[in-house]
Amino acid sequence: MKPDSGEVILDGINKDNKKRAFLSRMFLLIEGSQMCFPRFTVWENLKYISRLRGMDFKKKSDAALNYLEIFQLTEKKNSLMQILSTGMQKKVSIIMSLISDAKLVIMDEPVSSLDLETREAFLSQFLNAIKQNKEKSFLITSHDLRFIERSCDKVILLSKGKIVAQDNVKNLKSIFSSSTFLIIGSINNIKDIEIVCNKFPGTKILESENPIKIEYNFIQQGSYQDIYPFLNALKTIEFQINSVEKAVPDLEFIYKKLIFKRD
Repeated sequence: MKPDSGEVILDGINKDNKKRAFLSRMFLLIEGSQMCFPRFTVWENLKYISRLRGMDFKKKSDAALNYLEIFQLTEKKNSLMQILSTGMQKKVSIIMSLISDAKLVIMDEPVSSLDLETREAFLSQFLNAIKQNKEKSFLITSHDLRFIERSCDKVILLSKGKIVAQDNVKNLKSIFSSSTFLIIGSINNIKDIEIVCNKFPGTKILESENPIKIEYNFIQQGSYQDIYPFLNALKTIEFQINSVEKAVPDLEFIYKKLIFKRD
């Protein structure tokens, strides 16, 4: 497939001019693909990928041992890949990319098929590993926005093939946190809350059972001060306000906001 326009350059090399050299600077981890030989041990797989990429594994062995320790795989060094869990196999594939000479590592859905407990441990280990590998860049595609938020510096959010946001995580969270409040309280008749919220665009009931949670977006109201009429309206229906705090958005919250606005 030829691009309509533009060019792709990695480490100063143009893809169209020096394709082999360009590809040698990439390492690709695709969800569902078999990166490791099941009848090789973990260590044999690490040796193989090094030799396949023309590297001297003796110079990489210390780094490989270090990453095995980070991912808690030291005891599995001489185990066959076919007896390892899916999570362990993913870790070995990532270690392959870390010890490679690639400048860009592309990861597709690195935490899919992992249960919650395994995913949390994996994330901690992954972040520890990439901190020690600052000469590489990581391009991660994932539907797990929590993983993306915690592991990436910059994000591109897509919807229906179109870019809806492109910025670093800190900036995105700052933009949305400055406009949204979370109001928590209780009331006997939820219908009274619905009537009040309908009078104030930008409000949304997140939890309809006590304690009730209401989202209030003051940008849609016009100014920061406009939250007070809303709070006063809540008091007139005897809504007991427990707290009013600035919402701390995550990427999932931001994505939903952007999609809702776009649609």
